[in-house]
Amino acid sequence: MASEEPTKDELQDELRKRDLPVSGTKAELQDRLEDAEGGSGGGSAKKATKKATKKASKKATRQSAKKTTKKATKKTSKKSAKKATKKSSTSPDSTDDTDRTSTKQATAKMQTSSQQTDDSQQSQETERSGGSSPSGSSSGGRPRAGEIARLAARQLAELTRHKIEGISGLSPDEDGWRVEVEVVEVHRVPSSTDVMGTYAVYVDGDGGLTSYERVERFVRGQASGGGGEG
Repeated sequence: MASEEPTKDELQDELRKRDLPVSGTKAELQDRLEDAEGGSGGGSAKKATKKATKKASKKATRQSAKKTTKKATKKTSKKSAKKATKKSSTSPDSTDDTDRTSTKQATAKMQTSSQQTDDSQQSQETERSGGSSPSGSSSGGRPRAGEIARLAARQLAELTRHKIEGISGLSPDEDGWRVEVEVVEVHRVPSSTDVMGTYAVYVDGDGGLTSYERVERFVRGQASGGGGEG
């Protein structure tokens, strides 16, 4: 790169080093520097000018290198972004198909798991009821009493989010069945101080919940009706 003339600031710096005035135009400053050094060696002013020129050249070289690096980086970033955009836009249909397949597989897995859980519960109920039909239904297709109780407890748990402790009562009702279900309303430590609740759950003849209400609240370690929490 060709040498550049020293800047006005660089000339002023050289003049300050010699305790000389720094006002005036660039040409005046350069003449003043040369005149000041002319009588004491003749080549000192040229040396100073050459030094200032070399400094300006280095500065210009650094600035040029920075600009070149910045330009190359920007160009590379644009290329990468363009390539990534092109790649992502080549197969949107295949991406959608993959998402749909994954969703179908997850749904099928959940349905299978739910069915297995229901089958297991029905099998346990069958064993407890002495080997009745797998669905717990009578020959007429309506649920038996044990199945009614289980359905009532399951629906109550879904609505209240309480843990079911057991069935404490089951009786026919004019519109279906009345099932008394024991639940844990508040967990405490120790567990003997858990707050329990007894709920009356009303279901129709097919086991569908029609209404429910809490009829009693007590502490697990206390006898029922013996001054439990209200």
